[in-house]
Amino acid sequence: MSNCKKTLHAHLKLLLIATFLWQPLDAGLKFSSVSSSVLLEPNATFQVSRPSMVTGFSDLSIVRNFSSSMNTWSGGYQANDILAYDDTNPQHIVAPDHLLAGQSIPEELDRDWYVDNSVITLNKDTDLLASLDVYNSCTIIGNGHTLDLSQGMLSIKSNACLYCSNVRLRGFNQGSIQFGNRASQLRFSDVTATMLDDLTLTTGGIYVQNTSTINTGDHLLSFDLGSSLTVDGSVLWYETLGAADSNNIRPSVAQDPYKKRLTLLNNGIIKTIKTLASGGLSVEYTYTITSLAEVSKGKPLTVSSTTTLSGENNTIIFSALKDPIISIAPGKTLTVQDVHFDKFSFDYVGFEGEDSHILFDNNTIISLDIKNYELNRTFTFVGECIINGNNGTLVFGPHAGFAVAPDSSLLIQNMTIKGLSDEQIFCMDNSGTVSFGGAVSLHLDDDYYFKQGSIELMPAAFVDVNESASFVYQSNRRSIINTGATLQMAYGAAFYYDPSINNRDLLVLADEDAAFSLYNGTLVSSTTGMRLTKGVFEIVGAHNYLENPGAISLSEGIMLGDAVDPDNNIYWDFDNGNVAITSGLLVWANILPTN
Repeated sequence: MSNCKKTLHAHLKLLLIATFLWQPLDAGLKFSSVSSSVLLEPNATFQVSRPSMVTGFSDLSIVRNFSSSMNTWSGGYQANDILAYDDTNPQHIVAPDHLLAGQSIPEELDRDWYVDNSVITLNKDTDLLASLDVYNSCTIIGNGHTLDLSQGMLSIKSNACLYCSNVRLRGFNQGSIQFGNRASQLRFSDVTATMLDDLTLTTGGIYVQNTSTINTGDHLLSFDLGSSLTVDGSVLWYETLGAADSNNIRPSVAQDPYKKRLTLLNNGIIKTIKTLASGGLSVEYTYTITSLAEVSKGKPLTVSSTTTLSGENNTIIFSALKDPIISIAPGKTLTVQDVHFDKFSFDYVGFEGEDSHILFDNNTIISLDIKNYELNRTFTFVGECIINGNNGTLVFGPHAGFAVAPDSSLLIQNMTIKGLSDEQIFCMDNSGTVSFGGAVSLHLDDDYYFKQGSIELMPAAFVDVNESASFVYQSNRRSIINTGATLQMAYGAAFYYDPSINNRDLLVLADEDAAFSLYNGTLVSSTTGMRLTKGVFEIVGAHNYLENPGAISLSEGIMLGDAVDPDNNIYWDFDNGNVAITSGLLVWANILPTN
């Protein structure tokens, strides 16, 4: 392996005109625009451990010898990269593994689509008028839009998985979904599905990983032997929409004691809305909510002594404009647990003294009212808790924050947080986890430091970090970007990898569908070095930078792949992107499979 150092003022540009589909046993660079490039600036090095892994070039040997006289590579189209629909030759449309930024499926899908390891974005309501055939895995990010299945079909092939996030599925019926075998899965994360008719599944499974709702109406959703329903760490609501409740999701827990068809994991639960309780509530001792309740200006919640409010997995619906409707007396603490706060706003809580507190304990789910407002207090979360922003915005003031207690986790999903800086979202020790689900946008007001604990991006999550400041990762614990998820530095934001221990593998891409992305952003690594394996490293936009100040040896550089195991190859995807390597070392370490 030779060092490939750039001479002063020399530029390396990678210029291609093709879009390449990545196959799991290969790995390489993908350019989808003639304007994509890699630029080496003075004192920067691009080290290629296996030149043959850089595909699509007329002369691969030039990878070994970067120089100002040989700075442009051109390639050609590869056969069968994208097979488009032709009216004279009807066939499936083959989607690329990641649709281009801003691209979505058409408003009406009237031809069969074949998708294999794809990410599909809905930018508007869409009617499925044919079959969407899913192989391996596919992610649909709905952005709150509707995918109407009443005249189409989701066909999830054997052992395949379709992840649905923040989408409304309308028209569930017997002909709208088909599973290839028992291992096929439809996964829900912030999904609302509305049934058109009864639906009985005989194979495959529905897996709820973030709070979702099925509007059954008077229809039945049944799971026969060979099929399964799993609710993992979240709530599956079903609503009869005014019809009689006949246990519309079957079997119930009591009907399936051996968990052959219904599995509830990590305090997962299936619930339906019942009647509202009337009147306000004054809490002096431990109090348990036994049915759905309402807290509003006319039905306030008053806390006069330190106490616990247990919801037994029921819901409290909040209704107010501005006035606090939870009042906590001076020196008192309200602990809430096993409850869903719906249409909640943090400013609904009134603290009558500086020493008044509210503590969100295990299995608390907070669904925020959809609005933009400022947060000026730090709230603590214990156990497993969830905040669903419902696509609203929180503006962090100087004293705002979310604190995650030891051995606890907080899932933040579907919201924009502005004004983030310092350590305003933090773990109290290394046993805590901050998780992100759905679509989350973090707007930095100044450098933000994550010093202890772990970060997890849930499957299909999209987290973008914005503004001209740094997300500084200093924890000595491992964090993970799960399948179908993307962590993106955008619009001047930088991810600065600076862990407190000498370990360059603390940011993990779970598999080939996990992505780290720069969209006019920067990746910086200290001389600890940083290594990305398995997933996708995406470059979008004209102004992206890799910085590795002070690095001398390869072990101190930014490494893509590990030069040992082809299963750890990473895919470098240029989506109309350019990147400048401004300092240090970049090591391209993908290798060919042994077979």
